[in-house]
Amino acid sequence: MQKHWREIHQWSQHTRRGRVGPREKAQGEAELARSFAEVSWQQVFPSGKGSYYIHIQYPNGRQSPPPPAGHTEQVVDYMIATWEQAQAARGQEAVIEADQATDVNPWLRTTGWARYLQEVHQQDLPQLVEAPTEDPQSATEQAVRVIWDTMEQVARRSQQTVQRCGAGICMEAVCTEPGQTLYHPLLVYMNETSIQKYVQPWQQILTFIARTQAEQAQQGSREWQGLLLVYSMTRRQRQKWQTLWQLTMPVPSPPRGWQTRIRVVTRFPGAGRMLEETASPGSSSKSSTESSTGEEEEEGYPAAVEAWRMSPIKQACLEFCIKLLNQHHQTHEYESALVCAMAVQGWGEASWRDLENYISLISHVVKLARFMVVQKALWLDPHAMHIIYMWHLQEQKQARSTAAAISWPLASTDDQLGDINGDPTNARISVERKESFHDRVKQIVSSFMIRGTHGPLQTLLDWRIYGLK
Repeated sequence: MQKHWREIHQWSQHTRRGRVGPREKAQGEAELARSFAEVSWQQVFPSGKGSYYIHIQYPNGRQSPPPPAGHTEQVVDYMIATWEQAQAARGQEAVIEADQATDVNPWLRTTGWARYLQEVHQQDLPQLVEAPTEDPQSATEQAVRVIWDTMEQVARRSQQTVQRCGAGICMEAVCTEPGQTLYHPLLVYMNETSIQKYVQPWQQILTFIARTQAEQAQQGSREWQGLLLVYSMTRRQRQKWQTLWQLTMPVPSPPRGWQTRIRVVTRFPGAGRMLEETASPGSSSKSSTESSTGEEEEEGYPAAVEAWRMSPIKQACLEFCIKLLNQHHQTHEYESALVCAMAVQGWGEASWRDLENYISLISHVVKLARFMVVQKALWLDPHAMHIIYMWHLQEQKQARSTAAAISWPLASTDDQLGDINGDPTNARISVERKESFHDRVKQIVSSFMIRGTHGPLQTLLDWRIYGLK
């Protein structure tokens, strides 16, 4: 019959190939129902000559009444409503099963997503990592919104740092194997505005941690369909997370008559100190503020250079991301909160993400991780502001005329190397050499950004290599 409809009547139930939506599917079935009618028939002979079908027009002895007007539309609406109810009922009962596709899908068997997400409701997974609204009502979602926006700002600044670095640092930052010889440095995204798209996986990682941590602390504002995921954090990760979470909370106004004072909480070399406001009755804040900020004003850099200093919340966000990367797996990759968050992102709207889509997601996470490592290494250099000042002069095309004004600390690789003549009157001057920007990049990369370190980034690199084969 389908061949007859297609060749004789040039009609098909579906007008296009591929998956169709529920409404289009219901309309196609309704048209199919209108294209034929079920009738009663009989055969005189079961086979051979005269074995054709004979139509019985009135099987009950009388003519059937015509169908009521609008019957077709009612059938379509009924079928759509029934399908939606069935889908909703199945979604309410749907949880991830440990054996779901793991025995036949090598990719899922390698990542172990189904085992980790066992008994977690499918509808909860997208909600754990979805972007917060622009104007959330609950305090928890407001904090998540702050973290979401801060992560984008940190990513933008980190990319700008990489964009101004030399080839040596970019070569060092892109290494994935110990002792690897590379021919292509770490490159920034061609369009700087596209960082908003590529930073989303990292934003979802922090969003997942924020919502699950708030739920553990009984501060969550959402209702979940099933069990939430359980993971652990190292002591340093938890400390950095608590600092970041506290900075997202609004600071209450001090009572009338109380004076605000500023206390230094921690110091990030070169990037400025993280300050915490405290209040006390009748106290003066002038001396405390001067003592905590005077040291930063003594350099006298231009405003464009000072703008590179990281605010406390950006610093806390960067530090926490680095701590997520800086972890050594003892027995299993799901000891890492970062790997757990990546597993949640492996689930799409109604099924697992396809391999190509997830491999691209891993690449964005790894690339931005390298950006943040370079940003971290910059501020560990004792002369970070001098480096930024030199970048500023180069951008202003004043480097040649004002290079002498920059107090640039130059050093030899080996200050103990003797002269050929061996003149004993030339006393060797031993200069204490501090680790530079380049040294810090190399140190961090070799610690937890390459294979053989058994950390979260190695897991992501292994997943990506497996998926590309």
